[in-house]
Amino acid sequence: MTIAMTVLVRDDADILDAHLGYHLNAGVDVVLATGGGGEATTEILETYAREGVLRRVSREDVHDEAAAREELAHRAVAEAGADWIVASEADEFWLPRGESFGDVLSVIPTRYTVVQALARLFLPRPDDGRPAFERLTIRRSVYMAGEDGIASLEQALRPVVRTDRRQAGRLDDQGDRLVPLRAWYPIEVLRLPFRSLEQAERRLAGVRGEPPASWSGLERDALAAQRRGDLAAWYAERMTDEDAAGRGREDGSLVEDTRLRDALERLSESAPAGGSRRYPLPSEGARLSLAPPDIVDDAAYAGECAAVHEVDYERLERHITDLERRIASLERRLWPRVVGKLSRVVGR
Repeated sequence: MTIAMTVLVRDDADILDAHLGYHLNAGVDVVLATGGGGEATTEILETYAREGVLRRVSREDVHDEAAAREELAHRAVAEAGADWIVASEADEFWLPRGESFGDVLSVIPTRYTVVQALARLFLPRPDDGRPAFERLTIRRSVYMAGEDGIASLEQALRPVVRTDRRQAGRLDDQGDRLVPLRAWYPIEVLRLPFRSLEQAERRLAGVRGEPPASWSGLERDALAAQRRGDLAAWYAERMTDEDAAGRGREDGSLVEDTRLRDALERLSESAPAGGSRRYPLPSEGARLSLAPPDIVDDAAYAGECAAVHEVDYERLERHITDLERRIASLERRLWPRVVGKLSRVVGR
């Protein structure tokens, strides 16, 4: 089983090395990346490409994200033989609720072609010079109401897709053959969209038109502030300091989550002495321990999964529309027959 991750890269040098090192040690076999940023971002990509675990895909139009993802998916199947595709951003860390991606995905029955991952949004914290994953340990609870919470299914869940190699990576052509595993999400997506004011400005400045459907209310609010010209004030107001984090933990709206920080620290400690990268590859003897959740954690997670209230409204609406169309077609064909037969009966 080959697991491929596709990544849209921007100016993400502050977190890209951790992103790639983490996923390659968590069970991702190959990464396909497009886009880029400054010199530091390019150097990180080239370092992993030289190791043979990352393939760079050059594109002329880097702003058409839908087309970029489709091309990456096509190449993941055609060139890497991917069985599963994880479509990620550089500021997302996908955490399988098991020992690895393979441990989780290998047990999914073949009739299911989509596995949903539950998104976790981490909030801005004061920048004290430490790496973002060491500082950003406070996230939203799925139980929290309000405009910054989970406002739609598209924001709450992210798909991991089992490929149909006959479709050559054109996952959108699979249509209704995409059968999702419902109500249980064996992977979590730890999202760190805002890591400093400067990084937020760079990220938001590159957005043209409407933001992606997967963006949370927090990100949309930040984009609106950036376009108004008062992002700095917005960022300072939304900064989650220790007092705010404490209040949020008390009322249940915020959760302290150190799993990513702890995993990356353990991974870094396993790096060989004198190595060229902070995060070693599995071929270099790296050890990333992702312990499966215990029964208490699983029970709490089941409650969160239930709180998402998953309903695939778009597909349901398509089925209803199609059913109405078929009924109307049947009525158009059936009614003349009924009228004709009644006319013959009356004529007798």
